[in-house]
Amino acid sequence: MRYGGREKLLAIGEWPHTTLKRARERMEQARKLPSDGIDSAARRRRSDKP
Repeated sequence: MRYGGREKLLAIGEWPHTTLKRARERMEQARKLPSDGIDSAARRRRSDKP
């Protein structure tokens, strides 16, 4: 996935804790974010902080 001209990697979930179905759903959601001007990796980093 690219955002702002740079390649971004996004971890969807750790196997086997995340099912294939759930990983596909989360990936589909993440693919829609750049079209709305949202960097999914930066968004996730902000939400992971305590």
